[in-house]
Amino acid sequence: MNFHFLNPSFLWLLPILALPILLHLFLKRPPKSLLFSDLQFLKKTYIRTRPRRNRIQILILACRVLTLLFLILFFSRPVTHLGAGSGRGDSVALVILLDRSYSMRAIVSGISSFERAKTLAKKTLESLKELDRSALIVFSETTDYFSGYFTHQPQDHQKQLDSTNPGYRVTQIVPALQKAYQILAAHNASNKAVLLITDRTRQGWTEIPGSWENRIENFDPNVKILVPRLPPALSNNIAVQEVSLVPDQAAETTQTTALLKNWGSTFQANIPVTLEEISKSENSPKPEKNVQTTVDIPSGESRSVSLTRRSPPSESLGRIGIRSDVLSTDDSFYFIEKPLKTIQILCVEDRTGFVALSGESFYLRQALSSPPSPFKITTTTPEEFKKMDLGGVDLLAFIDPSEIAPESAEKILDFLKKGKSFFLSAGERVNQKTIALLSEQMPLTLEDPIPTGSLKLQINPKLPMEESFSIPGEYEWDKIKVDRTLRVLLKEESVPYLLFEDRTPLLVLSSDGHVAVWLSSLDRSWNNFASKPLYAPMLRSLFRRLAIPNEQEKDRIWTIGDSFHKSFPLPPAPDSLEIFSPSGEKVPFRIVHREIHSSPLEEPGIYSLLKKGNPSAAEHFAVNLSPKNSESDLAPMSFSEMKEKLPHAQWVETDSGHLYPVELDSALRGKELSRGLLFSSIFFLFTEMFLLSRRNKSKRP
Repeated sequence: MNFHFLNPSFLWLLPILALPILLHLFLKRPPKSLLFSDLQFLKKTYIRTRPRRNRIQILILACRVLTLLFLILFFSRPVTHLGAGSGRGDSVALVILLDRSYSMRAIVSGISSFERAKTLAKKTLESLKELDRSALIVFSETTDYFSGYFTHQPQDHQKQLDSTNPGYRVTQIVPALQKAYQILAAHNASNKAVLLITDRTRQGWTEIPGSWENRIENFDPNVKILVPRLPPALSNNIAVQEVSLVPDQAAETTQTTALLKNWGSTFQANIPVTLEEISKSENSPKPEKNVQTTVDIPSGESRSVSLTRRSPPSESLGRIGIRSDVLSTDDSFYFIEKPLKTIQILCVEDRTGFVALSGESFYLRQALSSPPSPFKITTTTPEEFKKMDLGGVDLLAFIDPSEIAPESAEKILDFLKKGKSFFLSAGERVNQKTIALLSEQMPLTLEDPIPTGSLKLQINPKLPMEESFSIPGEYEWDKIKVDRTLRVLLKEESVPYLLFEDRTPLLVLSSDGHVAVWLSSLDRSWNNFASKPLYAPMLRSLFRRLAIPNEQEKDRIWTIGDSFHKSFPLPPAPDSLEIFSPSGEKVPFRIVHREIHSSPLEEPGIYSLLKKGNPSAAEHFAVNLSPKNSESDLAPMSFSEMKEKLPHAQWVETDSGHLYPVELDSALRGKELSRGLLFSSIFFLFTEMFLLSRRNKSKRP
């Protein structure tokens, strides 16, 4: 058994122990002379009690010395351990968990949290002894690297650390802990530990509520979890979370609205927000022009800011950015803006409907025509429709038709064969006979009207987020009252978008996105939808998607971790395409049938899809951080909050400065004696006080 001290500099205070002894020897008060009668009997009493008084004085002196000694030792933090690595029982099986989520890019005193974390990991590997074994896991929301085995050669892990950089994903602790406990369970070492090096952002700790012990297979309460204290980043971080583009067809401008959030604890004033146009180059787009404004954001709140510019004549690459702060990763949001395109919609309705101001087409026109609008709407009757040329029409909308004549049906089918789209609203006049000639193109079979009563409406929860027409999920759907709808039989390839809580559909699309059926009225006869704020944005989003079926894929803003995919009319040759990341790196991909699928996208910015031999035909797409996370919140979890996640584990918090190696060795192998020393110091202090009180009592006459 041997000792070492975590704070050995306090041992220089040991000479202070001589101070009570010197005071005892040299500061005795000289006896006073008093006139008194015969002292014969008092002298005998004094001689008899002097040894006891001397013993009390010596005990008081000893208590003072021991109190100071144990206090000095307490601050020196002695640690005892066995063998110093020479024995089997002192060997350690250690799993190092290194966090590379994007919050680790935060700058603290000129150095990123990730660089500090890597340095700690390397120091840990250097401090391991001959019989120790180590494994390395680098994680974010997934396990990005796992050594898969224990090794006694830490050089292997050091090489991996040298090539590891922080990523752009969020923190998820549990999957990494799963692997750590899994590999530790298979090892026969008696001393097992996990070194968790992270900045403790709440994203990784609050995603899964409650205790994690039942979620982690092979959880072992005897495994120590060591957590170094990384210096916290300043919490004045502001993030650009979302961006939306609203074109104004009449003014030929685009309003770009950015949502910013202040994750910090202080009010941020006059934050500059810049809209930059990025020039197109072969594989390295660069910022060129900008429009700028400022915004004030209170602590913990979000603010939206709008910037308006002329709509581009061709595809434009853009970025919304703010001034750089401690975490520059979330200071930008990238987008692709398409040139304005007028969408020609031909609305067909029986004369009795579209002439009157209360007709269903009236409500549709009001929703689609309110500026800014990319739609140009023409309304006609079924009779006139038979004679019309559909050459410039992008979308046909039949509003509650009583019948669709054979000539009209043939015209609609030919229209669909050309890749155009068709919308049908059902109501009192529509039945299966109405659409019989179009049945092959319809995603459903119509039946009789049915009452829906008080059933609540909702977006199909199985829809991918990017396919939900940008309808806000938090909208108060209970305010929409639908009295009647048509009962239908859905075809296998149909896609229901709006459903009642009993799964009855209200809006159904075909699988190719060219046909949509609204199963209630567009006016207020069967529902109150037309009087609600959601009516116009939902119809505008729906009709835009129908008119330009592939636009969503082209305009889609991808998020980190997505796999980019794109369809081609004919299968492209794999060696004819290249995908470049914003930093100019090639992105691997594979081609399945007529669709390209890239590997997960790991860097935010503008990507380029190039066709070899034809660089002018390059396509671009934007990739951003996921807006549905709180990784930008740099306020760390407290150590006590972390312990609540695994309450039966042996948690140890260590320093990350110059004392890190000795504190790590103490945590892995030794037992710190500081608590016992503190109690001993308190004990001798109270003993001294007790002896002083006894001595003072004995002095009283």
